[in-house]
Amino acid sequence: TVLYTDAGSGKVSQTLTAAGTFTIVKEKTVSGVTYGKFKSGAGWAVLSGTIIIDPDKPVNPGTITKADIDKVCSKYNYANGRFWTAPSRNSFLSSCKSAAPSTIYNGNTTSYVSYSYYDGASQCYGFADYVMANVASNKKGSTVELPSGQFSWAVGSVHNGFKKYSAANCGGLKVGDIIRGYGNNGQSDQHSAIVYSIDASGNITFLEVWGSSGQISFSEHFGGWSRSPRTFEGLKNNWGINYVIRYEG
Repeated sequence: TVLYTDAGSGKVSQTLTAAGTFTIVKEKTVSGVTYGKFKSGAGWAVLSGTIIIDPDKPVNPGTITKADIDKVCSKYNYANGRFWTAPSRNSFLSSCKSAAPSTIYNGNTTSYVSYSYYDGASQCYGFADYVMANVASNKKGSTVELPSGQFSWAVGSVHNGFKKYSAANCGGLKVGDIIRGYGNNGQSDQHSAIVYSIDASGNITFLEVWGSSGQISFSEHFGGWSRSPRTFEGLKNNWGINYVIRYEG
């Protein structure tokens, strides 16, 4: 089931692949198509009618899907329990097109270390930027780099198709968003993670790398911290989100 950000918007918020029973709290008809809004806030589903797509007009070309992220993960073997590490402390990635495959080597216990930098960003920050730059490049059909230093970008500014949002104005999270947020100890600006999937209840699965070990994780909790909330509202109100980076093409 395809969910849209709004009735008639044509912008996909996510695609549900699992069966389930969902509550519709509002209906809206646009151009003969009736949409229903999910109680969870996950989006609007088509209840009746057929969406007519103009073949000459791209539909939300910046929309990121789980399949887009999986394509990059498959290429570099990013999987639970593997590591984003390299056998050198000077493993600089000058471009998102510089290969950075995973290894079996834990950066805390071997001579391997977390890839030092992608455009100046390291560890969790560098991994999230690197993956999403590759996703954006695949979507666009040409190389799209994600510049670092995002903490200093103005909210609302756009860099190579990536836009910075605050938690207050991002309109909720979407697959492919990079969250920069608080750590387990309440310290601000401590961790970055990619929104890998969002279920119909708003629960998020994150794709991330954990600190200096370089361990890759598809985690149900931001940073792997068990007490971190699973939903956008929980993260925003009870944890702490510094900013959100979103590719919009």
